[in-house]
Amino acid sequence: MNYSTDRPIDREEQDLLGRSFFSKQLGKAIYEYNGKDGLVIGLFGKWGTGKTSVINMAINEINKLAENDKNKPMIMKFAPWNYSDKNNLISLFFQSLKNKIEVQNNKEFKKKVGKALSDYSGAFDTLLLVPGVSSGFIESLKSLARVLGDNLREKVDLDRTKDILEKALIKANKKIIIVIDDIDRLTNSQIRDVFQLVKQVADFPNVIYVLAMDREVVRSALTEVHNIDGNEYLEKIIQIPFELPELRKSRLHDIFFIKLEQIVNDLSDKVVWDKSYWSNVFRNCIEPYINTLRDVNRVTNTFQFRYEMLYQETSFEDMVGITALEVLEPELYKWICNNKDAVWGGDMHELLSNFGNKPDYRKLYHDQFERLGIDPDLAISCVSTMFPAFAKDVNGYNLSLIHISEP
Repeated sequence: MNYSTDRPIDREEQDLLGRSFFSKQLGKAIYEYNGKDGLVIGLFGKWGTGKTSVINMAINEINKLAENDKNKPMIMKFAPWNYSDKNNLISLFFQSLKNKIEVQNNKEFKKKVGKALSDYSGAFDTLLLVPGVSSGFIESLKSLARVLGDNLREKVDLDRTKDILEKALIKANKKIIIVIDDIDRLTNSQIRDVFQLVKQVADFPNVIYVLAMDREVVRSALTEVHNIDGNEYLEKIIQIPFELPELRKSRLHDIFFIKLEQIVNDLSDKVVWDKSYWSNVFRNCIEPYINTLRDVNRVTNTFQFRYEMLYQETSFEDMVGITALEVLEPELYKWICNNKDAVWGGDMHELLSNFGNKPDYRKLYHDQFERLGIDPDLAISCVSTMFPAFAKDVNGYNLSLIHISEP
């Protein structure tokens, strides 16, 4: 039994979504950037659209272009996880950067830039000059400064150490590319901290940031924590935005069909399915909900696990349709499970329909779905496709859709 993993790819040969060209262009643009000022690039895309894979392929392209470059760029992936507060995040960032510099082959770069970075981060750690530090700590620091006087100022002169670091970076003339991925998976306060890190602490020459995120998630977080327009905040930080190209649904569908075919072929060559009915199930119950490769993998993995046990007694088409709902539209799946009379018919349901005042089922279910936050039109179309009794009630009865199934 083989399941599709959700791991990002790093090579062009693994690309199923046609993102390699965009990734190469992104890598080329980063490598060929010849400005001396720091640069912040934003890579925007929804969850599951392959941002990490694009970054990996872009890094691969940078490494290829720099293969014969004696002063090839230094690339660091910084993961802002498991830190306690903003000051700890800054320390973690500098430590990660120092560790990366230490493993470089360029001894001159390590000596000059590494020393300057250590001095600057040491001064920063001492002063903790980060917005949000408690007033009590600031007062304690002022008291300490009055006691130690010039000696303290000499040791922790932040401006001086930063100036030395900037000059060292300019002289080294070596790109430092810092990738911060999955920003949209952080909490709102952590998202704020990461952007403050980029904005206030690490604005150095020859340093390029690549920040990958879901624009809407980050915008909402910044709006909430800063009480300002999150889009404006993003525009102030990110100088070059790249929107991940929209995924072609047809390519996604092809991948989905290939994976399904592999699953069925691995199980049995005796699986019988109705092509006409399958077309309706796919169009109304699967296609509207599959938007990313992650969606494809989640549905096919779950389907494979279930169908291997039940394929001899369960409709292939219904199992795929129900699995898609369970994975991608769980509220509708729960509604089906909790309303078997409505979807399957049942004696009591039939009795009320024949002898009582028959309600306007379409409006009834439309309102129920709307209250649950489910797209009512999609839901009615989907449930009508797989459950003829429901289709009859909502006046969507169609002989071509008759297919017995149970939730």
